[in-house]
Amino acid sequence: MDKEKKGCKKIFPRAVMVLGQSLNSDGSAPETLVSRVKMGVSILRKALEEKGMKSTKYETPKGSVLLSAEPMLICTGGDTSRTGRPEATVMIAMIRADFDRSIDERDADKKRIRFDELIKWEAETESLNTVGNFVRCVPILKRYEVKHLTLVTSDFHMPRSVCLIERVLNAYGLDIKVDAKPAPTPAPKRDDEGINALSLVDRIRHEKRMVQNHLNGMLERFNPLPSKPLGVVSDRRISIAVRELDAIRESART
Repeated sequence: MDKEKKGCKKIFPRAVMVLGQSLNSDGSAPETLVSRVKMGVSILRKALEEKGMKSTKYETPKGSVLLSAEPMLICTGGDTSRTGRPEATVMIAMIRADFDRSIDERDADKKRIRFDELIKWEAETESLNTVGNFVRCVPILKRYEVKHLTLVTSDFHMPRSVCLIERVLNAYGLDIKVDAKPAPTPAPKRDDEGINALSLVDRIRHEKRMVQNHLNGMLERFNPLPSKPLGVVSDRRISIAVRELDAIRESART
């Protein structure tokens, strides 16, 4: 990652945002979260391997600006399970370990560029739900002037997530293109607990009820900054999300 020079602001037009999932009571990551992290890592690796990437420096009346060629990483999720470990912190640790391990395996001379030198990252650790994920990340998106956001979450969670982020971005006047990259939902492992122990079909059933009956209520109830109303999702948009969930369910059954 290009070093930010003194007096030069670095902005990231592209960002990858990975949404958290409640941890197990022992603080371990459930399989759904592991899958989301793997998808995020895959996207970051592919972006870093793009040919001809070059950051651009330009001058503005307020000073120099470095336009980054590589995307930044945003992990979002607080301590919803009250384990003492925010989901975002766990995800960053998992991604760092993945990058650093692969670097160790490839670099026999131990001349390594570590994860923290490769990737600019931010961990949002206060949110306790999906609405909060997006609202709490607004300052990050503004600070780095993000224009294209790759959103990573589980396949069953994506329809609701896209509906919610559309409302948040609209409420805050952010013109950001969102590219949805759903992570596949694996079977839960034996130690996964609570909602993490549910099958994909059960998760879809749960999501469909929330989208059909509670989506707009969530925007109001779970908004961590109620002084900034988030508006409502239209009936048409809700119908689209329901159809997307039905398509995922049918695919899971085949």
